[in-house]
Amino acid sequence: MLEHSDWFKPYVGGYYATLRGLPNDRAFVERNNDYLLETKMLASHSLDEYPYYWYSKKRIVGRWLHPCRIAVQGEKRNIVVEFDDGERYKTFATLIRRRIEYDR
Repeated sequence: MLEHSDWFKPYVGGYYATLRGLPNDRAFVERNNDYLLETKMLASHSLDEYPYYWYSKKRIVGRWLHPCRIAVQGEKRNIVVEFDDGERYKTFATLIRRRIEYDR
């Protein structure tokens, strides 16, 4: 399969960000374009099912930008998140972000 041209890569990255419910502004896509192109449509779950995405590169390695949902909410912003593959982790609510719904 052919690789995308350099001028076209930001457009493809923006498209994948939009499909995944991630921010699709220019700054976000330019910072994360390599990851967006690498994972392609890895997680195109509906926003109703997984309304958040994991936003920490260090806490759980390999889960960055993966869709998740809050399984259990405790006191003082402690939560248990469940990822699309069923794994659960206890963490803080500051490490997830709400996915954005765009009109298609």
